[in-house]
Amino acid sequence: MPAEEAVDATTPPVDRAIVLAGGVLSTTPDPEPSTTVVAADSGYDHALDLAIRVDTLVGDMDSISREGLDHARSRDVDILEYPASKDHTDLELAILAAAASGVREIDIHGGEGGSLGHLLGVALELTDERWNDLTLRWHTTGGIAQAARPGSAVSIEGTPDDVVSLIPVGDAEGVATSGLAWARDDERLAAGTTRGLPNEILAPPAVVRGSKGIVIVVWEGDQP
Repeated sequence: MPAEEAVDATTPPVDRAIVLAGGVLSTTPDPEPSTTVVAADSGYDHALDLAIRVDTLVGDMDSISREGLDHARSRDVDILEYPASKDHTDLELAILAAAASGVREIDIHGGEGGSLGHLLGVALELTDERWNDLTLRWHTTGGIAQAARPGSAVSIEGTPDDVVSLIPVGDAEGVATSGLAWARDDERLAAGTTRGLPNEILAPPAVVRGSKGIVIVVWEGDQP
């Protein structure tokens, strides 16, 4: 957990959750036995293919296969089914379900492919203020995306020359980095600027933080 975050001494030890989204899955999650696994609709089919145990299946069930749904119903899987006409995406509902389990770190796998609007929507989901107390990472074929919020930091244990991009969502102020080739020192990154990309790791770990606004940090390195 970043040093800037206040830690509640009454909070139990942090566990991690994995959310399996539908669409294209280009990364392979490797959950520990204690890891909470939530599947968003057809993300359950990915779990079946990888023989991953799922705790909760969430969504309107419009894209999951019949085999997948039958399998979930025959196992000890908590199924949260929603109507097709709803105000939240299946991924959003899956994140909410994972957060409700008490975890503080959530790794999203899948969600690639499909329309450009869908991809941008997943990226922006990382910035939702409801996840301010969570560490949310999206694992994709191009790297890992994570939001740097005020009062917290994103730390990347990469290797020298790994590409790192900083993408402000709105105006971001007080942006500071360490371990990157082109350092930022209490700078302002205005919405729409490309000054934060690309950069590269000079000396790991690379750390990105800010005092106001949100920056999406994308690390294009070998994923653990």
